[in-house]
Amino acid sequence: MFHDLEEMGIGRGRRQVVLVNRVRSDIHLSWSQVQEELQERVAVSFTPAPELLYQAAIRNMPAVLYQSESLTAQQFGKLSKLVLQAA
Repeated sequence: MFHDLEEMGIGRGRRQVVLVNRVRSDIHLSWSQVQEELQERVAVSFTPAPELLYQAAIRNMPAVLYQSESLTAQQFGKLSKLVLQAA
């Protein structure tokens, strides 16, 4: 996949790896395992937050507004900053 991106002119300096974990921590690969496997730095890692996302969904609110101090909100904030820096 990275080879395909590089062929399109999107090299290491123009991309960020984001890790989204949707399963329990005892099942998924760790952040360091993913970095080692991909040979790329993971810029942001999202952890599962099913209860937060469920509560936000039933209130028809974005999770980052429902609990603005949550870890999920902090993770989205970090991703937003990375995107803005790259622009």
